[in-house]
Amino acid sequence: MTPVSCTEISTTFSKTPVEQPWQRKKIRAPGQDESLIVDPSVTAVGDLLKQNCEIFSETSVSIAAEPFAQLREQCRREILEAAVDYTQSLEGKSELPTTKHLSSLPLVVTGHQPEMFHPGVWVKNFLAGKLAEKAGGVALNLIIDNDNLTTTALRVPTGPRNSPSVEWIAFDDDHANEPWEDARLNTTDIFSTFAARIANSMKPWSISPLVSRMWKSCALASRRFPLLRDVLTVGRHFLERDWGLDILELPLSHLCETATFRKFTARILLDAERFRLIHNRILEEYRRVNRIRSQSHPVPELKSEDRRIETPFWIWKKGEIDRRPLYVIRNNGRLVLSDKHRVLISTTLDENNEFSQIVDVLKQLSQEGFRIRTRALTTTMFSRLFLADLFVHGLGGAKYDEMTDRLIVRFFGMTAPKFVTTTATFHLLPGNDESVTQQDIRNTKQELRRLHYHPDLFLAHKTESAEILIREKKRLIAEQNDKTLRTSENRARYLRLKEIRNELAIDAETTRLELQRRLEQQQQKLESDRFLSDREFSFVLFPEDKLKPFMQTLSTDFS
Repeated sequence: MTPVSCTEISTTFSKTPVEQPWQRKKIRAPGQDESLIVDPSVTAVGDLLKQNCEIFSETSVSIAAEPFAQLREQCRREILEAAVDYTQSLEGKSELPTTKHLSSLPLVVTGHQPEMFHPGVWVKNFLAGKLAEKAGGVALNLIIDNDNLTTTALRVPTGPRNSPSVEWIAFDDDHANEPWEDARLNTTDIFSTFAARIANSMKPWSISPLVSRMWKSCALASRRFPLLRDVLTVGRHFLERDWGLDILELPLSHLCETATFRKFTARILLDAERFRLIHNRILEEYRRVNRIRSQSHPVPELKSEDRRIETPFWIWKKGEIDRRPLYVIRNNGRLVLSDKHRVLISTTLDENNEFSQIVDVLKQLSQEGFRIRTRALTTTMFSRLFLADLFVHGLGGAKYDEMTDRLIVRFFGMTAPKFVTTTATFHLLPGNDESVTQQDIRNTKQELRRLHYHPDLFLAHKTESAEILIREKKRLIAEQNDKTLRTSENRARYLRLKEIRNELAIDAETTRLELQRRLEQQQQKLESDRFLSDREFSFVLFPEDKLKPFMQTLSTDFS
């Protein structure tokens, strides 16, 4: 496919923004081992790129009199330059190639936290790289480091196949929910032995985990980089490079310090109440369509109290752990920014120059050590509008971006650019030779129930006494069904049938015990199978020969 700049696409349709009707759509992760989903299909990606370029080129939207196209071009130049710089630092290279031409190429963007995620998340990077290569463009992975580091340990399988379990193996000590961008490597002893402890735990499974190789790069990186984010990114990045993936890296925190991001933030702060009302209305619609009752899912409402308007950004100061929402008050020509607990800045605005003043205020806060970072919806909103020609989502991001689509239309007055959703399923451990299903368990339970009420059907050898009881049982049942016989005798017949059943059950006890053992084995095997097919195990636990061929041969068959 010949590279095409979005600036070369002419306007071919109306500038009226188009909002798609709500649909209750759910994309499920595939259940089969080594299976992939891409939605829309890969064959449609070429059309998506063209459609997005048309959306970007035809819009008449401007921000503070600056045309959208101009701001987008500036954003791509600025962020790609930062990405090349950061990626070169990871690779230990000092030369900085020219980046001017990169902003004119198709740009495929994805992103995730710098944790050691499962392979279904990792596949986003490889698909983004393949799609960018096919389109003659560039792939960029945004390292979402504004989120909190919730754990410094991995779930690792251990124990025998018939009753497996997990243990948590740490690569550092606890960071108390510290933001990733501030989390430093604390304990070198724990870190340096991490890969060896995992390999030892997985010996019973005869798996040589990828972490053994990756951790060599991480160990070298720990001598150059103090932050866990960078150390873990180096390990993953060098694996990807070795497997043929060409992708740029950039922490979201770096993106949030760019001039274009401050303009994006200022635009929302200037119209914070309108944004809040639109956001909450869309959230209400989303919950109604998806039948969600939780007040925190997929995101909480933006609040307004005491003239303070909650905005879709986090703020905290370097050295602090707690992220808090950024609040804005605009009253009588004054702008007040706070985190609700303290006033961060209060200044008088010139009504003829409000936008540039807010941009300057944001820059001042940054210089004072404050971090203003996106929350979930604004992360992808900014990336899809001002940076990417095509964004690659996982399942979770794709679901909440149904809200982002409508925010883009209703707040910015633009048709939302399309995105691709992908995930994959990999089973870390080989399944049992004979799989067990829920139906197998239901069948065994049904057999036990039949044995309880009809033990005579399960007698391996019928003794003379058993034959006598069976004949009596049949007679009593026939009498019970004969309506001409007195009903007053039904109770006595019922009690005698129960006695006969209990006496016959003694002869069927061996069969009952066999069925009970079968049920316990089936239940244990089903739990084992569920464990063995858990798709959430980290990619670093997998053997290289399972993941590498799959990632290298992802289909990108589009025209």
